[in-house]
Amino acid sequence: MQQPARIRSLEETDTGKLVVFETLGDPVSAESRQSYRVSTITASLEAAIGDEPNCKVVDISSTGFAAVAATGYQIGQNVAVSIDFEGQHCQGTASVQSVREKPGGKYRYGFLSVSAQDGGSFQADLNAVSLEVQRLQLRRLSGAG
Repeated sequence: MQQPARIRSLEETDTGKLVVFETLGDPVSAESRQSYRVSTITASLEAAIGDEPNCKVVDISSTGFAAVAATGYQIGQNVAVSIDFEGQHCQGTASVQSVREKPGGKYRYGFLSVSAQDGGSFQADLNAVSLEVQRLQLRRLSGAG
């Protein structure tokens, strides 16, 4: 397991320095990914994240997704998200799991569904979108679409 944290304070003691950490969010599994991630680069998939519409989704799975946004979020922060794709709609709360700064003042975020807050429907809807993206990719690879 791992849990995001930040340094709360740095204190001098008789024996050296003491670093005090403050945990953020809930502990999450540090094992390999929970489910297969589908690249969405060719699918032109976008999400509304917080108050920011049209954020490019770069991959998606049944448990979360990665997207590029200009708004700054912190690891462990919960954010309202909405994704619409090919008749599938998913809306719910996602927790920021990773942040990587990109050129141009944007950030690549990894989000995990906080499905327990909505009875599990957000995670199920993410799965439906993920499967639809996979179907389109398979059709394209087979020459049928």
